[in-house]
Amino acid sequence: MTPEEIASFKPFLGRIPLFKDLSTADFDKVAEMLKPLSLPKGAVLFQQGDAADAFYVITSGQLQLRAERGGRTHVIGFRSRSDTVGETALLSGEPRAFSAVLDTTCEFLVLSKADFSAALAESPALLLQLSRSLSARLSQEARLGRGKRPQPRLLALVCALGDDDRAAFAASLALSLAEQTRKRVILVELDPKAGACAKALGLPGRPLDEEDLLGRDLRDPRVLTDVLERHPSGLGVLSVAPATLSGRLYKGLFLLYNLLRDNSDYVLIAARGAGGEV
Repeated sequence: MTPEEIASFKPFLGRIPLFKDLSTADFDKVAEMLKPLSLPKGAVLFQQGDAADAFYVITSGQLQLRAERGGRTHVIGFRSRSDTVGETALLSGEPRAFSAVLDTTCEFLVLSKADFSAALAESPALLLQLSRSLSARLSQEARLGRGKRPQPRLLALVCALGDDDRAAFAASLALSLAEQTRKRVILVELDPKAGACAKALGLPGRPLDEEDLLGRDLRDPRVLTDVLERHPSGLGVLSVAPATLSGRLYKGLFLLYNLLRDNSDYVLIAARGAGGEV
């Protein structure tokens, strides 16, 4: 965009939660990276399963989010002016989890994958804003689900970020989710160097070892009192290396999973990668 176009979009961008708390210098850097895009009604912005190559800010129009499940197409949400779409897939490095199909002619500002990575590297504040934005969406889902029987949510965070950024993002997301939903949230850091997420929250970050669980009844909720580190917000953090769970504890993984699920509303698993056998 030209300097004049960038200047004209700044008031609009400044009202978007993802950008509004950035410093002036960080805000200007991100704004300069954005590219305009216009697509007609019925166009497909991206398909479920596509590689994530960009993230989008909607400046006008409306689109549907559609997911294929069990051979059927389900509309799982809508996005319109001032909403963002596609940032989660860029963070995780995973394929698109849904398709985005335009209900109307839409105008976008687009941040490419390369520019998105550069923006995160230059602006740690943007990473924190992303975590808050994601937790706000999860919180909204929780509010819409009030009156229904609560279903524990298991969320896997396999972020395509460096070690420090990954830990900061996971810790910020878990803390924001606990504070915004006022529900029981457990963050499980599954990493060979487990403990970074807890330390980012000001906790000791002591990794779990086999002796902490061997011989324990993993159906007893009191086990969590001993193995979780607690943040003042109520957020529980479990730091564990994949090798710990793939040894003598491997057969107890199912019980441990059920213990976490049955005693929380959200379990966030922050993993460096697929976790090997685990």
